[in-house]
Amino acid sequence: MMNNQDHEGPYQVFTVILSALGLAIEPVGFVVAMVVSLSMSLLASRKREESRRGNFWMVLLSGLTCSVLAAMLMGHYYPDFPIAIALVLGGLLSSFALNIYVGFMTRIEDKAAEIADRAMARVLPKKGDDE
Repeated sequence: MMNNQDHEGPYQVFTVILSALGLAIEPVGFVVAMVVSLSMSLLASRKREESRRGNFWMVLLSGLTCSVLAAMLMGHYYPDFPIAIALVLGGLLSSFALNIYVGFMTRIEDKAAEIADRAMARVLPKKGDDE
């Protein structure tokens, strides 16, 4: 049986952070689910045959972000759904989210000059308009 001294320090801070995120899960369960989630994220990124897989740290960051976001959304909309499963599913689907993000940013980069010209045309007056 645990006494109150076991929950002091970092464990208590971690519990408060999880509660602030809206995740009703024990810190140990969260860590275990995150390890599985990040493993699934890396596995999904390695198994997908695409030209842009992203590097190791980008995959981990996307896995972490998608996992926590999925757990927060599932906890809010489906409170009876197990948080640990939401974390793992978020990590598994993070590979897709990363590819969507990279594709979106590539399209913006390709059209950056056109976007900048449109923005400047709206903000700056045309030549000859001294009013």
